[in-house]
Amino acid sequence: MMENSKKHKADTEMIDMIASLAALDLTDDEKAAAAGDMEKMIAFFDRLKGADTEAGDADIGSGQNILRMDEPEESIMAEEILCLAPESREGMYKVPRTI
Repeated sequence: MMENSKKHKADTEMIDMIASLAALDLTDDEKAAAAGDMEKMIAFFDRLKGADTEAGDADIGSGQNILRMDEPEESIMAEEILCLAPESREGMYKVPRTI
């Protein structure tokens, strides 16, 4: 990892490369805006690099399950649901063609 954020400067070459990879045709104004946004992201990651990660506990949260417990329940049979469908065929919902 590079220590100096100056080595990670969002310049025109970087924006052009990213735009090319994403198949985007950006105007000069859009490239300038993207470079500004990229600079903000790089600055944020530089701030994260300085965060003290050694002082805290690696376990985030209480470790307790706050979700309901999975309990077996009686489920609805497929036939019951299919009879509610406007149309079905061969055990499946029949829907209008979309393409």
